[in-house]
Amino acid sequence: NGGNFSLETIHAAICAYDRAMEYFTGESSPSTETTTAIAVELGNLYWMLSRGFAEPEEKCRYLKQSLEFHRSVLVQIKPPHPLWMPVQNHLGGLYADLARYEDAAENLHQSAIAFEEVLRLKNGDGDSLQYATTQNSLGTTYWSLAQHREPVRYLQQAIAAYCQALEIYTPQQNNPQKNAIDYAMVLNNLGTAYWTLSRHDRTFENLLLAVDAYCKALKHRTRETLPVGCAATQNNLATAYWHLAQRFEAESEQAIEYLQQAIAAYETAVTVAESVGDRALPFDLLAAYNNLGLARYQWVTHPHFDGTAESRQNHLEAALQHHLLALAGWKQQPERYKTALDFVVRTIRAFYNDGDIQTQNLAFSQLPSDVLPEVMKGLWY
Repeated sequence: NGGNFSLETIHAAICAYDRAMEYFTGESSPSTETTTAIAVELGNLYWMLSRGFAEPEEKCRYLKQSLEFHRSVLVQIKPPHPLWMPVQNHLGGLYADLARYEDAAENLHQSAIAFEEVLRLKNGDGDSLQYATTQNSLGTTYWSLAQHREPVRYLQQAIAAYCQALEIYTPQQNNPQKNAIDYAMVLNNLGTAYWTLSRHDRTFENLLLAVDAYCKALKHRTRETLPVGCAATQNNLATAYWHLAQRFEAESEQAIEYLQQAIAAYETAVTVAESVGDRALPFDLLAAYNNLGLARYQWVTHPHFDGTAESRQNHLEAALQHHLLALAGWKQQPERYKTALDFVVRTIRAFYNDGDIQTQNLAFSQLPSDVLPEVMKGLWY
């Protein structure tokens, strides 16, 4: 089932299994083992089919058919049947997939129940890495559920699940390279759970815990070993540092230190992201550009900025360029476009307030001709 099959091939396989199911169930004493095995294959094939369509309606249709087959299997078999655990695990994943398209909270709740049942029976015995994988899946389900209801409760449960997974995923085990990748993935997820929890509870402490988790993940998510993951975690780390900076009063020296750390992490994130070419990124690169520009602006306009006038100008130029990259990419997204435009105007105003005509002209010369009228309007109104 793990091959890269065409939709036609999958449909043909489903038809073949349907005929086999009709044949075996038509016998006077059908084999439960045989019909169960066929139902599992049909469930897996419908799941594969759901991934071949972009339309939510088609995805939901095939995910529900896959769910139906998996649930029918679980009616027929009980632990310790060898198929029970993989089917139950897959059930949790199916509910999580379906939650992206409809009834998010309820389907995520069902996903959590499915994963919890696997963990209740497994209890860390046997395949410990599979146990850790299920804990990570449960943590992600809890994190997603927190976006819909009782955020503090479910984020705390997500953190607990990720911590359970980390007790098993250690880079020193039999396969150190793979385990390091999995270990770093869970640490990144843990950092995101702490960061999200900081929006609701114990802001400062949870942000520090998020930073700690991201930094540990980056020991293994390097630009050489996993560039896409490295860029994503650096972006997450930068955002956590930026939010830490916002927790301090405007006059605080600690704020500027966190801004510098945010800038360094954002710079690494965008540099690595730009180097990976057309590979899909798990974060918004345009938002990272915009955030980097904002962090630079806040740094050089902070009362404790101790750089030279030339350094201030260089950082403002860099901030302007990053905001312009975001602006160009968000032309078809009016709200985001306006956000980036406001940052462009504010950065140009910082040049203007320096009172140096040459510097002001340099700033205006960097603006695309189609943006200049909007910026001028923003400056004067």
